[in-house]
Amino acid sequence: MFERGRMLDELLYGYDFEAHYPLHMPGHKRRGGGVHTYDITEIPGFDDLHQPTGPIAELMAGYAALYGAAYTGLSVNGSTAGVLAALFAAKQHGADVLIGRQCHRSVYDATAIHDLRPRFFYPKTDPISGIVTGYDYEALADVLHRHPEIGSMVFTSPTYEGVCVDIVRLREIADETDTLLIVDEAHGAHRIFRTGGTALAQGAHIVIQSLHKTLPALTATAVVHVHADTPQATAAALRTGMRMFQTSSPSYILLSSIARCLRYLKTEGAAADRAHRATLSVLRERFRGLKHIRLFETADYDDYKLVFVTNGTNGTGPELYERLYEAGFTLEMAADTYVIAMTSAADRQACLYAFADCVTAVDASMTAAPLRQLPHQAIQIMTPEIAPSIAVHASQTTVDIADATGRIAAAPVYLYPPGVPIVSYGERYTPAVTACLTAYDSLGLLSTRCVQVLK
Repeated sequence: MFERGRMLDELLYGYDFEAHYPLHMPGHKRRGGGVHTYDITEIPGFDDLHQPTGPIAELMAGYAALYGAAYTGLSVNGSTAGVLAALFAAKQHGADVLIGRQCHRSVYDATAIHDLRPRFFYPKTDPISGIVTGYDYEALADVLHRHPEIGSMVFTSPTYEGVCVDIVRLREIADETDTLLIVDEAHGAHRIFRTGGTALAQGAHIVIQSLHKTLPALTATAVVHVHADTPQATAAALRTGMRMFQTSSPSYILLSSIARCLRYLKTEGAAADRAHRATLSVLRERFRGLKHIRLFETADYDDYKLVFVTNGTNGTGPELYERLYEAGFTLEMAADTYVIAMTSAADRQACLYAFADCVTAVDASMTAAPLRQLPHQAIQIMTPEIAPSIAVHASQTTVDIADATGRIAAAPVYLYPPGVPIVSYGERYTPAVTACLTAYDSLGLLSTRCVQVLK
C-alpha cells in the first residue's frame, strides 16, 4: 500500500479521501473544509511516526542524508521535544550537565524532569546591549577537566540574537574531557548552506533544529540529528526520548510540512538562500550608517537576524518595537535595549527594503542619550540551592516580585521571547534579581508580576 518514492506531502494531498469513509479519528471526520480535509491519523499507507517503516522512515532518512546525520528524528512538538529527548539521552553520561546560561527554558525544564544536576557556565556579554557574545572556551575546558563527573554540555547556537558559538572548539573540548556535546540549533536549520555548515557538520553529537523558525515549514516542526560519533546507547536513548516526549497522535499536516521543507532544501533552498543573503548584505551596509540606532554584529553572527540596539538613544527596545509596529512591521521581539527582526529566504525583497526605509526614518527622528544601566548587569552568578527536580515538586506559593527576595524559585522566570531564565528552579531571589524583574515589568516585558516560590 506504501507508494515508495513519493514523499509524505504528495501522498497526503493526492489521496482519494472519497474512496474511504473515516470510521477512525479525528472526530471532525474531515468535514469543515480547509485543513480538516487532510487531518488524518495512522491510516494505511501513511506510516507511523513512532514505528516508521514507510514514507516517514524515508523522510527521516532524507533529512539524515542531507544534513550528514547518522540518525534524524522528526518532531511535531517543536524543538522543545527534541531538547527534552536530548537531555534524556544525556543522562547516559551521568546526572551532571554543564549548561550555557543563555540556553532556552526547555533545557532548564529538562533538568527538573530528568533529575539532572545543572552546572551553569556564564557567557560574555556586550556591555551596551547585554547581548551574549560568546564564551571563554579555555575557562570552560578547565571546568570540565576539574569536574570529570560532568558528562554532557548544552549550548545554544545561533542564539536568539544570532550569535554563533564556536562549535568546533566545543567538540575539541568534548573529546578532551569525554563529554557529550548537545547543541540547541533551533534558529540554525538554514545554516546547511553556510561554509562550515551546521553544528552537526562542525561536530556536535546531538543537534536540535526548528524548521519553522528560518525555513518554510509550519510552526512546531523540528528535527533532531545524531552525529555518527555519538555512542550507540546515547543514540538509542535519544530515539526513546523522541517517542516519550511527543504526542502519540502526531499531526500529518505538520509531517507533510516537514516533507515539503525537505523538498525545498534539496531543490531551491540553496539558490533562495544566496539571493536572500545578497539582499541582507545590502541592507546591513545601509543599517551600519544609522545615526542613533546601532546594528548589532559580532565576529560570528547569523545574518538572517537583524538586531537593532537602542541603548544610547532616547528610546527603549519596546518603544522602537511599537513605532515599527505602527508603521506596519511586526518584529520578532523587544528587549529592554534592543529589538530583533527575523528574516528568511521567504521574505519579499520589496518589503525588506520598505522596512529599511522605515528604520532609517525612525532613526532620523531619534536623538542621542546617555547609556542606561542594564537591569540584569547587577545579577551575580546564580547557583541552584535545591535540585530542580526537588524544587519543582516542593510545596509552593505565589508571591509578588516585590516579596520574592530571599525566597527560592519553584519555577523559572524569563522574558518570552526569548525564554532564557533570569532565575531558575532552586535558585534564590536576590535583591538584584527582584530589582531586575521590577525594571523589566516597568517596561512591559513581563507577562505577570506573580512568581512561584517555595513555602
